[in-house]
Amino acid sequence: MKKVITILCVLMLCAIVAGAQSRDDEVAIETCTDIYEFKLNKGNVVVNNKVSTQYVALREYDCKIQPSIFYGDNIKFVKSSCSGRGTAEHKSITPDNVFYDDSRACYYNYTLNRKHKKCDTSFERKFTDVNYFTRVPLADEYYIRSKTVKFIIPDEVGTVELIPKNFTSNIAIADERDGNKRIVTYTITGMPAVKSESHMPTSASIYPMVLVTGAFKSIDELYGWSHQLAQVDTTIPSLSSILAQIGTSGTDIDKIARTQAWVQSNIRYVAFESGIGRHQPDTPAEVVRKRYADCKGLALLLKTLLVAQGIDARLTFLGTHDVTSRLSEVAALCSMNHVICTAMAGGKTYYLDATNNYIPITHIPGNIQGVEALIENGSSYTMTTLPVLPPTASCDSVHLDLSLAQGNVLTGNAQRMACGDMKEAMLTAYHEAEAHERTTFAAAALNDDSRSSVVDNAHFTSEQPSAQWATITGTITDANSVTSQGDELYIELDPDILMAATPIDTTKRQHDYMLPMVMRQVSEVVFTIPAGYKVESLPSSQRFTTPVGTLECSFTSKGSTVVFTKAMTLQQRRLERSLIPTWNSTLRQWNDASHEQLVLKRTL
Repeated sequence: MKKVITILCVLMLCAIVAGAQSRDDEVAIETCTDIYEFKLNKGNVVVNNKVSTQYVALREYDCKIQPSIFYGDNIKFVKSSCSGRGTAEHKSITPDNVFYDDSRACYYNYTLNRKHKKCDTSFERKFTDVNYFTRVPLADEYYIRSKTVKFIIPDEVGTVELIPKNFTSNIAIADERDGNKRIVTYTITGMPAVKSESHMPTSASIYPMVLVTGAFKSIDELYGWSHQLAQVDTTIPSLSSILAQIGTSGTDIDKIARTQAWVQSNIRYVAFESGIGRHQPDTPAEVVRKRYADCKGLALLLKTLLVAQGIDARLTFLGTHDVTSRLSEVAALCSMNHVICTAMAGGKTYYLDATNNYIPITHIPGNIQGVEALIENGSSYTMTTLPVLPPTASCDSVHLDLSLAQGNVLTGNAQRMACGDMKEAMLTAYHEAEAHERTTFAAAALNDDSRSSVVDNAHFTSEQPSAQWATITGTITDANSVTSQGDELYIELDPDILMAATPIDTTKRQHDYMLPMVMRQVSEVVFTIPAGYKVESLPSSQRFTTPVGTLECSFTSKGSTVVFTKAMTLQQRRLERSLIPTWNSTLRQWNDASHEQLVLKRTL
């Protein structure tokens, strides 16, 4: 249920603002009519969809387009046409990072070979299960001159609520009656083409769309439907063997930690998006047999193993930060895209998300912190809001103990530690790397390539899922950070390996920027002053406040050592586009202050 946007949904990925065509546009949508008609079919509500689009070329040279529509297990393809073309092509559109997805595309390849050349297309399909008909995008990958999206809702199908999201001033709404039908029309004019950018906010938070609700009359109905689907056979033939591997000693908290670690180490997470499989978990026995599962299968296996050990464990349904609305706002599947296991022991509640391979039970992944969740309680549920952890819960810490060796070379021991989401990111990158890249991964984590430092004996000393920290240690030799002039030494202490310290390119950027995560990154260097030298000049400490967090650096003289500390604390991820120049400027000031040199003077 961690739904990954398919290739057809790339057109949904960008913020839309009213405006003129871009000089980069090669094709525009001249007109488009997109109609969704609700009907009763043998007591079930279905939705017939027909979309007719006319494309026009804006350039003299060949413009290749691929008009398309998607369908799948719950969306039946009916027919299509394209400006005299013959049979359309059909293909699966399962993304690379999804194990299986039932989505398919019907499409045509067409070339607009001269300016003002037009192409007319028509597609028809039927949504056979209205539970899955939850949203309709209004934007497109091409500039829209004129588009009409119409919903025809007969009274006999019951209440259908249409909720506008991320609307702009160039979208007009008409809500009318025609006998026993309600007709809602959205008219879009002059809507720029959407553009995909790196590190942009989730598509659900920025593009205009209409949420469709009514399939579930309340949050109670939504929970009841999801809970019923989870009532599968939980018998595991090899249960005794698995519990023996997990171990039976210790407290309930120990058992929870070991059980999650067993699942993380033995069951691979995959995304599975097909029909009812989007919401119904695989049986624990099948998960154990196949050794892979999606979030639902992982959560149910965790629950089953914990309950077998006498621990209160429950499935928990929620929406990650990727969804468009909170469960208390919209009782629809578009508000709920993820399942975890909640366990209670020792007076504490643990939110267990085994789709993360390397976090302990005490950490809540950043993408579900602060979201609403439905914790099963038999046929009922308890609604809760997951805690929001401080930035220090996801920390990346570098520590160097350095001294001056012959030839003005800095040498010493290096250590890098990561916890929370930082730990998950570090170990995921390591284990997904090619085998030949893993041999240099630990060394690279302790080194900034631009400084040409040499790292030896780098290795992980801790990377277990149940451990709070992942730790890399090694030794470092840096021949490029010390210069001398007469009786003075000039030393740069900043190791320059913080991941979010690079300014953002705004040359063509159109959207807000998503920083890696809410986190704290710290570099600490303890430098031992060599005999016969004293501190002549100690750089000043600086602290900068930004809309997303704080940036600090300090230089402190402590006896025979100088301690340099550089820290970035990010309180939120989203950086508004208008604030990026200020952020870049502050980053440069912070980096400049951190690169100030320590000056030592010979005393003998």
